[in-house]
Amino acid sequence: MKTEPMLSGFFMCSNRFSKRRKIVFKASAILILALILHLAALSGSGLGARPLLLIPFAVSLCVWSNFSEAGCAVAGALCGFMLDYESGRLFGSSAFSLALFCAAVSALFSYLLKKNLPNAFGVNFVICLLYFSADYFFCFRIWPNESSSAVLLGETLPCAFWTVSLSPAVFLAVKRILSPSDRLSEVKESLYE
Repeated sequence: MKTEPMLSGFFMCSNRFSKRRKIVFKASAILILALILHLAALSGSGLGARPLLLIPFAVSLCVWSNFSEAGCAVAGALCGFMLDYESGRLFGSSAFSLALFCAAVSALFSYLLKKNLPNAFGVNFVICLLYFSADYFFCFRIWPNESSSAVLLGETLPCAFWTVSLSPAVFLAVKRILSPSDRLSEVKESLYE
């Protein structure tokens, strides 16, 4: 009789360590993916423009993670700081806007929208539209400059196009990392929904 509680306690302890390992693995995989996306934007690409894939990365973290609005704002700010470093902008400008966008995305998907790929892609499209419009307006259009239309056609629009068109791959990668890895946890979640 006494061996059963000790045996079940042993397996419960092992399960607890297994959960910790999964959390550490998922967090390290997310950090590695963020660094890969950051380095890809720093190195440039053969696409003619550098896609800023940290924007869909921050949005997908807010959609498929269990962070609160404040946690999503922190994740968005961290991605924004990396974006500022990538693009050579004023340090903190992208961080502020992405923190606001990510908090809004978290609230939208917590209370109004269902977590699926079309909704995430639509929200990402709107956020990219707002981000690139504000970036173009505050960095180029507001100042009297003759080359602002050349910047719009040669840099901002191609960058926005490649960011939006490559975002489903980022969404699927983040969703795969953050999704439950075993079938038993999926069955448990379906029982409680």
